Amino acid sequence: MSERGTPFLQSVNRLVPFLTWALLLLGYQMAFRQYFPGPTGHIGHDFKLTLPLYLDAYLWFHTNGPLPVPWFSPSFCGGQPFFADPQSGYYAIPTLLTLALDPLEASFVTMIGFASAGFWGFYLLLRRHGGVSRAAALLGGGLYMFDGFLSHRLVTGENGFHPLPLLPWIALALLDRAVWPCGPWKRGGNVLVAGLLVAYWLQGGLTTLMIPAGLSVVALACLVTPRAADLRRFVARGVGAAALAGAICASKLAASGALMSRFPRADYPLPGFEHPWDAVRFATWSLFGASDNVYRASKDLLRNDQWKVWPHEWAYGLTPVAAIFLVLGVLALIHARRASGASPDSERSTTIVRVLVVAVLFTLPIALLIYTPGWNAVLKSLPIVGQTSFPFRWIIVYTPAIVWGAAVGAERALAGRLRVFAVGAGLVAVWIYNEGEPDRFYHYQLFYDPDPILEGTMAVRTGERTPHITAMTATKAYPDALDHLDQNDALVQGGSTLDCYNPVFGYRLEHYPWGPIRPGPALSEVDGVLNVKNPACYVFPEENGCVPGDHFRLDQRAEAEAFLSYRPFPFEKSARQKAADIVTMAALAAAVALAGWTAARVALAR
Repeated sequence: MSERGTPFLQSVNRLVPFLTWALLLLGYQMAFRQYFPGPTGHIGHDFKLTLPLYLDAYLWFHTNGPLPVPWFSPSFCGGQPFFADPQSGYYAIPTLLTLALDPLEASFVTMIGFASAGFWGFYLLLRRHGGVSRAAALLGGGLYMFDGFLSHRLVTGENGFHPLPLLPWIALALLDRAVWPCGPWKRGGNVLVAGLLVAYWLQGGLTTLMIPAGLSVVALACLVTPRAADLRRFVARGVGAAALAGAICASKLAASGALMSRFPRADYPLPGFEHPWDAVRFATWSLFGASDNVYRASKDLLRNDQWKVWPHEWAYGLTPVAAIFLVLGVLALIHARRASGASPDSERSTTIVRVLVVAVLFTLPIALLIYTPGWNAVLKSLPIVGQTSFPFRWIIVYTPAIVWGAAVGAERALAGRLRVFAVGAGLVAVWIYNEGEPDRFYHYQLFYDPDPILEGTMAVRTGERTPHITAMTATKAYPDALDHLDQNDALVQGGSTLDCYNPVFGYRLEHYPWGPIRPGPALSEVDGVLNVKNPACYVFPEENGCVPGDHFRLDQRAEAEAFLSYRPFPFEKSARQKAADIVTMAALAAAVALAGWTAARVALAR
């Protein structure tokens, strides 16, 4: 990994990052492929939501092609919103992969692909802005690639978190002094790239973590960027990227806002620790230790926890390797600070601002983990925070900063061959740790059988089945339950499950408006209406003359038949939604035009 030597050695060194990534990718697959599926053929518990959603998206694409927006889905809950659901990811890579792969294979390819994106993003960020050698940058890339949040979430089936490893790429676009692309047409490239990546965060299902993910980018920028001019450029580009992402996603944001305003999740308590030291202790342990161990040590100390906080909620592990290099880095920085003396007056004010911003951002996740009745009441009164049920996820704010600190530690505390050897040994240790990590929970929670969804996908792909919902069905809550299917799997038999799983309606369907719906034919009459929900009433009730949970009327049989056949049907949108749709189309057209124009200019210049 040395960066000196003959031209031949320098050429060989250029291959080192690719070889390191390939070896880490091999280790990554060895550690996590065993869960796709597990030894019994089953997979993680949250795939009961993810895989049926992938099949549902495939049925819409198979029927309508790529252009019509999938506003609604007949597959679950007797008919529900699709595009407006914050957790839906129709315009995301896993869904696109399902067009060629089965949903489970698409999930695994997504996992290793975004883990690799995290590796290369952090490697390039450290090389360009970390002031570190190739060896130290490879350490940072490897640590971020094996970040436990991505791997353990996707092992359990929470695929909506897959876009998070785009974080270093967003930081790179916002921080880079070089303007993308270079030349007289250069001013919008960085904002365009960062804006598109942030937009993918939203479209890919990362909605609930947008704020902590954005704050982690800010914290990373404050650590990486010492100059006031660089911070000003970061802020200006960040504002532009956020505006562009908001414009591109205006349609989805408006629809999701309309849906969630009618189904708020503010009634779930916020769990936490009574003693701040416990919050600090377990947050730290979760960042460097095994999540299964953290769960077993913390479960009896949590207060106000309505839902079980399982090990994957504590999975942020960067392994003890990161802790060792981070400590080395802190010691090296203290030593360097004493040797160099005070900062010049021109830098001191910027340093103070950076330190204060980082201190505030690092305090927030801990503050969310503290429980007292009074403090809990304050948190529940806040927007967004008050609607969460698992505040532990804000721990992701620390992850990029720790990776950066570990890489700087390797650079500052070690030199030459010792650094190369230490980094190599550290990366091997990271793989071994993940391979041998206690995984009692992750094997125990492999109880979802993917075969019905995989077979259903193949049946549609080969033409054996035409997408169509014919009946309202049940799996567990009714006497005629389909015991051999999981909650959301009835779509493979042409059924829409009533006792469905959709967190929008509550983890136990607490907020689901049952009405007269019941198991039976979808187009049968029940209490003067058809036996299927009109999903437009969930998002645009006033415009369609109904309330959330209403059914299709008897005179709307044609619309109901189209809906049950995965085809669009006419409905009215709100004025806000129509305006948001126009903004999205204009932003997409502008982004495509700018990207095409830039590519053409670059090609002509070359």
